[in-house]
Amino acid sequence: MSYTIQQDTYAVLLPAFNDLNIRNIAEPFLKKGGCSILLGETREEYVNRRMNEKRINIEKKTDFIDLFCWAKTIQPNLNVAIDFEPYGINRLEGKIDLERKDLNNISEQELYNYYKNKALALKQLGITMVLGPIADIITGSNPWLKDRQIETTSYNISQLVKIFIEALQSLEIDCVAKHFPGYNHLEKDPAIEDTVLTTDKETIISNLDTFNSAIKVNTAGIMLGPAAVEVFDQVNSASTSQKLVNFLKEDLDYKGLIVSDDLDAPAILRGKSIDEIAVQALNSGVDLLLLSSENDLDQIAQYISLSVASGNLDRERLSNAANKVRNLSFKKNLNNN
Repeated sequence: MSYTIQQDTYAVLLPAFNDLNIRNIAEPFLKKGGCSILLGETREEYVNRRMNEKRINIEKKTDFIDLFCWAKTIQPNLNVAIDFEPYGINRLEGKIDLERKDLNNISEQELYNYYKNKALALKQLGITMVLGPIADIITGSNPWLKDRQIETTSYNISQLVKIFIEALQSLEIDCVAKHFPGYNHLEKDPAIEDTVLTTDKETIISNLDTFNSAIKVNTAGIMLGPAAVEVFDQVNSASTSQKLVNFLKEDLDYKGLIVSDDLDAPAILRGKSIDEIAVQALNSGVDLLLLSSENDLDQIAQYISLSVASGNLDRERLSNAANKVRNLSFKKNLNNN
C-alpha cells in the first residue's frame, strides 16, 4: 500500500498528551495519517516521579479502554504508548503498579513472571507500547534520571532490560529501551536546560552491555537521549545526531525503530525551532519523533512536507521511517486476526 507525503509526515509524529482529554487534537491528527499517541504526564508529575492523587482517583480503567476503542475507529493501526519505567515514572500508577524489585534477591523466572503479569494488564487496557526500560547505568550525579533508575551493577541492569523486554513483548507490548548511548553522569537536567554528556568514549562503550541486551532480545525500539554526546557529536543532541544513529546501526547492528527523546527539550532544540529539529532528526535516521501535543502538529507536518518538496529531506527516508512506525501495529493486527 502506498501513502501520501501528508500521511507519512503525521505517521512519524508521537504526540504526548498529559491527560485523557485528547479527542480534539487526536481526531484530526489520526485522520491525517497519525498512528501513534503517548499518554504522558504533567511536568509536576514528571518531576515528582509519580502521578498525582487526583489523577489516580479520577481516571478509571474503563476510561482508557473507551478512549482507545474510539481512537481505533479512526486509526485501526494505532500505537498507544505510555511511560512505564521499572524504577521510575509509571503513567498507570494506581492502575498497574510496579514494585521496585531487589535484583539481588529475585530469580530471573520470578522477575519474568512478574513483568509478564504486568504485560497482560497493559494488554487488557489497550496499551501497545511502553517507553521503557531505562538502560542507562548511573555512576555519578544525574538529576535527570534521579529516582528513575536503580543504581546497581551493569550485569543486573542488563538482566533487567532483557527480562523486562522479553516478558512484555511476549504479549505484543512493544518496548522502547532508553536512553542511547547511556547517560552515566549529567550535571544538569536536559529536559530543563541545555547540557552535554562529557564521558569518555571508552566508558560509554563499556556501558553498552545494557543496550546490547535489549538488541539481542529484539527490542521493538530504542530511544536516543536528549543531550549531546561530546565524543560523538559536539554540535547536535543525541536525538538529532547522524553520527550517533550510524554508530547504533552499524556498530551495534541495530535494525529496529529509532525514537527521539522529547523534541521540546532545551538540550535537543539548542536554539532551533521544533520544525527544524524534526527535519534534522529525520535526516539523522530517527523514525518516530516524540513531542508535546501542545505544539502545532499541522505546522510541523507541513514543514516536514515542504522539506521533502525542497529537497531538504529525502522522500524515501520519510517513507521508510513512517513504514517502520506503521509496521509495529500492522503486525499486531495480523496476529490477532
